[in-house]
Order: sequence, then C-alpha cells, then structure tokens
Amino acid sequence: MGKSKKSTKKFQKTKLKGVLDKRKQTNKIKQQKLVKQFKKDQRIKEAKREERHISSLKKQLPKATIFGDHDKNELNKNDKDVSEFDFDEFIDNFDKDEGLDDDFDFSMDKKNKKKNKKKKREMEDEDDSDDEEESEDEESDDESSDGEDDEDHGKIEVDDEYDEDSDDENLTLEEEMAKHKAELEKLKKTQPEFFKYLEEEDGDTLNFGVTESDKELIKKAKMMQDEDEDDEEERKKKKLEKDLQLKTIKKWHQAVLSTSSIKEMRKLVQAFVSSCKFAMGDNEEDDHILLYGNLTITDGVVFNHLMLLGLQEFPSLFDHLFQLDEDDDDNEDNNDSNKKKVKKGSKQKKIQSHSRWKKLKAILKSWLKNLTLFLEQTSSPDLTRTVLSSFEKYGCLDYFCCFPSFARKLLKVLLKSWSSSDYTSRVLAFLCIRKLAIIMPFPFVDICMKGIYLEYVRNSRATNKITLPKITFMLNCVVELFSIDFKSAYQHAFVYLRQIAIQLRAAITNKTKEAYQNIYNWQVINALKVWITLISQNPEQEDLQLLIYPLAQIIISIIKLMNSPKYFPLHLHCIRMLNQLAQATDTYIPVTTYLLQILDWSNFKKRLPPSAHKTLEFDSSISAQKSIINTRSYTNCLLPEICFILLEFFNIHSYSIAFP
Repeated sequence: MGKSKKSTKKFQKTKLKGVLDKRKQTNKIKQQKLVKQFKKDQRIKEAKREERHISSLKKQLPKATIFGDHDKNELNKNDKDVSEFDFDEFIDNFDKDEGLDDDFDFSMDKKNKKKNKKKKREMEDEDDSDDEEESEDEESDDESSDGEDDEDHGKIEVDDEYDEDSDDENLTLEEEMAKHKAELEKLKKTQPEFFKYLEEEDGDTLNFGVTESDKELIKKAKMMQDEDEDDEEERKKKKLEKDLQLKTIKKWHQAVLSTSSIKEMRKLVQAFVSSCKFAMGDNEEDDHILLYGNLTITDGVVFNHLMLLGLQEFPSLFDHLFQLDEDDDDNEDNNDSNKKKVKKGSKQKKIQSHSRWKKLKAILKSWLKNLTLFLEQTSSPDLTRTVLSSFEKYGCLDYFCCFPSFARKLLKVLLKSWSSSDYTSRVLAFLCIRKLAIIMPFPFVDICMKGIYLEYVRNSRATNKITLPKITFMLNCVVELFSIDFKSAYQHAFVYLRQIAIQLRAAITNKTKEAYQNIYNWQVINALKVWITLISQNPEQEDLQLLIYPLAQIIISIIKLMNSPKYFPLHLHCIRMLNQLAQATDTYIPVTTYLLQILDWSNFKKRLPPSAHKTLEFDSSISAQKSIINTRSYTNCLLPEICFILLEFFNIHSYSIAFP
C-alpha cells in the first residue's frame, strides 16, 4: 500500500465524516420510502380482495328486493307481487330512480365498473405524483386514503411497527438504532419476500446501525448527564449545610466544663480534627471544612479558635473529665520530688483506671493522632513553634503515655524538628523529647537515646563554620539526654564505641584508603566528643568510669593510624579530647609524645616560601589540602596550636607526681 495523498488526507479530516452521515440519512429515507410503497401496495391488494369477495357474494344472491319506502307504496297501489319484480328492468331504470346514491356500485353493472376503474386509476396517479414531490405529504395522503378506503371497503390492518415517528422523537440515538434493528428482524420473519426485495434493491439500508463514533458520543452524553446529576446533588447538599459559629463552640466548651459532657467533648474534638485536615491540605478543592451534621467552617476566626482550643484547652478539659484537676490542687503543697513521682506513675494509671476511660479512649486517640500529623506536615516555622510550645506548656504530652505507639510517632516528628534549621524549634523539640523520656515508662528512654544519638551523627557529617554552632548545640542536647539514666547511657556508649573499634581494627589490618576514610571523618570525631563530654560532666558516675580506658585507647589508636602531615589537625583534635578526659577524671594520659612527633616534622626546619592561601581554622577542619601543606602559612598555624595544647597538658598535671 502506497502513501495516501494530501488531498485524500484532507478529505478524510474535513469532509469524510459529513459524507458518511449524509449516506446514512439517505439510506434511512430510501428505506422509509420502500416501506411506504410496500404499505401502499398492500392496501391496493386488500382493496382488490374486498372487491372480489363482494362480487362473489353478489353472484350467489337471487333476485333481490331492493327498494325504498316510496317503492313499497307504489307496489301496494298496483297490487303486484314481490316475486314478479323484474331485476333487469330495475337496473335499466337505475338512473331514473331517486332512492339510490350515484356512488352505489354493483359488480354486475358493467358501466359502473368502468367508471370505478377510471376513478381508481386517477387516484393512483395522483398518489404517485405526490410521492415524487415530498415525502412528508405522502404520509398525510396515505392517512387520508386509509380513512376513505376504510369507509368504502372496510378496515385494513396495519402493523404497529409502521406507525409515525412522532413517538420516537424523545428517544436517544442508541435506542432509536436498536428499535430500527428490531423492526428489520420482525420484518424478516413476518414478510420474508419484502425483506428479500429490500436486499436486492438497496442492501445498504439494512446495514444501518450505531458506529463506534456514535457510541463514543453516546458515552460522552451519559457522562455529561452524570456530571450534571452530581452537580445537582452537591448544590442540594450545600443548601443544607450550615456555618459553624463561634457561639456554638463556646457553648460546647462551657457544657464540658459545667456538666462534664462527653458528647460535647466529642463534638469539639471532631471540629478540631476537621480543622487539622483542612490545614494539612486534605480538602484542597473545597473552600470550606465539612463537619458532621452538615456543619461547615468558613470563617477564619472560628478556624483559629478551634486550633488554639485543641492545642491549649483540650489537656485541661480532659483533666476535668478524668477528674485530675482536683488531684493537682491537692499536690500543690508537696515538694518538687514528690511532684515528679506523681507525674511519672500515677497520672497514667489514674487515666486508664477511670470509669470514663472506655468512652473517652477513642476521642483521645483521634485528638493525639491528628496533633502528630499536623506537626509532621506543617512547613511553617511559626506553626511548628506554636504546636511545640503547647506540648511543653499545657500538658499535651501527658496523654501520650497512654498510647506508646503514638508516642513513638511523635518522637520521630520531634527529632525531625530538633535537627531543623530554626533555633527556637530545635530548643522546643528537645524539651519535648526530654519530657517524653522522663514521663514515659522505662523502655522508652532507650528509644529516645538511640534516636537522638543517630540523628546527631547524621547531621555532623559536614562540619564547617556555618554548621559548627548547630552541631555544638546538638552535642550538648545529646549529653543532657544521656544524663537522665546513666545505666542506659553506659549500654549505648559501649555499643557505639565497640562499632568504632571494629572499624579501627579493619583500617589497621587492611590499610586501604576506604578503611582510613571510615575512621578519619567528622562523624567519628564528633561521636567521640559526645562520650568525652558526657564523662567530663559526670566524672563521679561509676557506670561511666568504666568507659575511660577503652575510650582513651581508641583515641590513641586513631592518632597512631596515620602519621601524615595532612591529618595533623585531626591529631590535635584527638589530643585535646585526651586532655579534657584526663582533667575531668584525674587520670594521667601521656600526650607529649604525639605532640613532639608533630614538632619533628622536617618542614618546621626549612625556610618555606610564603603563600597567598588563607590560614587554616582548626575548629572546623580535620585535614589540610595538598596545596597548603608545604607552605609557611600551614606551619605558622600548627605551631601556636601545638604550644597551647602542650601548655594545657602541663597545667593539668602540674600537681601530679607524673609531671615530667
């Protein structure tokens, strides 16, 4: 097959569809004409049958007594017998007789037969001329001719399938096609001869049906109808919806405080949940918040009031429902230590053992779940600060003790906020994490320690001037959290120091670049700083004193791993950590040998050329670039640091017998 021409393609795009539609219409008109012609032939045949039947009946009749009332009077006058009546004479004098109509017809009358035949021929000629002019006039002429034939010759039965198309005007295209096919099948069964005639004369009319394009149009029309119905339903719903006002919310709030109504509390929580979903973007297409009972929230003041109510007032409302506010008033005069004991154990037990716990459990779950989701999905720092401050101030975290699964999810969200760039959010998130670690039962402390340590190590991978304050803050937070429980802290420290020792042993044995990189990086140095700081701040803890020797041994092994000038800054970081550990624990750790090794470097004895590079900052660097190593600026940076660390070592051990 060759490629089609441009003209054919253009014809297919612009005119082909219209041509096909015209062909379908012409086929339909042809079929209607053929059906009407067939109906006309049937009527003529029926009329001829009626004539034959009447003529046969007339032949069987004897001489009849057909006359009017005036003929009866004449017969009585002349006193003639009816049997002597001459039928032929009556026929001859038919025109003179006034008792019969001119249209009266007998098959025995030859003259009248000829007249009637001429009239029928004239009527047929008139019908044929009308059929050629207009198809619509044919229908009216056929109806009128049907009426005349029925009056003259009796009734002619016509099938219902050939009725007018007035009833089909309201049908759809698909229904009309189906009805037309049913008519053709019925015609094939009842009148097979005419069906064959249609096939021979015009077979295209029998192939009339719904095409694929017509089906697509029908589907689109149905879709439009369904959409219109949906729109109408939405409009009806919107008419029934009512705006939630601030008065109703305050009414619910007062009902909870005055009557301790669980039903009103459920309404408040449901309204708060809907507000959270709207704020999280679950109803982006709608311009309002839909609640139960066809209530909606469209006012921004109502929305803000609901959010503040859920964050600040719900904890006190639940305390009122669980009757915890009375217990808090009784404990106001107690000491701080007694208060902590009450918070750790008794509040959770009182809540879960209360008679209303089963009724309020589902409401509490809904509130806490949506609080966590809202905090997780908020991207605004202001909203994050508001939620975190409400957690810390108004006692929202106390109810997470009843649902440990929700507490774990909240911990993940808090760790994410703790590692964010906003300083206020980081502080508030850490306070919430610390409070959860204190309030929750024992296993949850280990989860908090593990999570905060791993998050700190992940964020300390890249240390520079910009990230150094953040990493220092996170280090202090980790140390603060590990100081809550020293036994758990020792277990975690032992595990993580063991991991570093395994990597160090692999680097010593393999001696590959990748193995060295696993040790000589900021993550390892910052991890060691955590344990050094923790032991330095709590030197009297017996559990932590067991970590002094393995920790010092690991740091010394890291110094000995590579004696390259490139990593002299890392060596100085390690020596500082050893000095800090020795000062806090009163332990002698020799570091002078490692400082003297650096001073023995040959570049200190050479006259190196000056360089235009900037000075190296040891606080935010653990290695030096190759372009800086053999320059005077690098040696000038190393000498002050070495002298300062050496003097620090002498100061620590100045009153010790181990002083050199």
